[in-house]
Amino acid sequence: MKGYARGFVLLLVWLLPSAAQPAESPPTSIRVGRVATVTPIAHSLSRSLLEGTSVGVDYLPPKRLPINRVENWLRKHRTDRFPAYDAFVSIGAAVPGLQFYTTLRQTNIRLVTIDIAYAQIPEGERVVIGAQGDYFWLNGNNLLLMLGILRRDLQLLWPEFAGVIDDNYQTSSRAIRKASLAIDTLLIDQAIDGLSVTNAKHVPLAAGLSLDVVDPEEIQSLALRGVTVGSSPAGQRRHERYWLIDDIARFNDARIEARVHANLNSLRAIAFGNP
Repeated sequence: MKGYARGFVLLLVWLLPSAAQPAESPPTSIRVGRVATVTPIAHSLSRSLLEGTSVGVDYLPPKRLPINRVENWLRKHRTDRFPAYDAFVSIGAAVPGLQFYTTLRQTNIRLVTIDIAYAQIPEGERVVIGAQGDYFWLNGNNLLLMLGILRRDLQLLWPEFAGVIDDNYQTSSRAIRKASLAIDTLLIDQAIDGLSVTNAKHVPLAAGLSLDVVDPEEIQSLALRGVTVGSSPAGQRRHERYWLIDDIARFNDARIEARVHANLNSLRAIAFGNP
């Protein structure tokens, strides 16, 4: 009888979970990184390079504001607290008023700032900026440089996504080069003598092409064949050949390659007639 009772106890102990055995740990969730931006160009470049990763990209100012009003918004929110971000993609070296690092650092002391206008390494690359505080990212050479700076830093921050980031870089850089070449070819094929601008900030666009910027009066007086560049649809009613561009001065969630390709399509849409 005692042997039977001992066997029953052993069977019961075998069936019950051991108190000494640790409970199974819940699966560890994959950490999702977060990048903050406050300028349309930083947002579009970040979106392009981080496509296909678990790193999200947030645009902090109201999306309706053009870039010339973003600085004032940032000034009003300098002491606010924002969610914790891993990185802040900035053009603060070129436009100090658009720097927001110290504000975001309040929430995360480990926040990394990536300045795509001036690489934060010894003898780092920097964009070429005109004297008028122009939209330097419209120059295709600057745009490629900024894309390269961002790729390098994002790969260092998230090495597990280095391959995806590099693939995205190749796609975006090819699209930028292809669009610039196609725009140049189209202007040359149409025997365009020069570009005029409705906003001096658009001058860098011409700097990345093979044409010079000329005054509208010069085009008329010398009977030149020109194209007027602008970002306002209203200009299409005032100019015979008006190239409506996306100057990346407003928020758009599209990747950078889509934005540069839209400018190529806009130029193609112009009916090139005789002056």
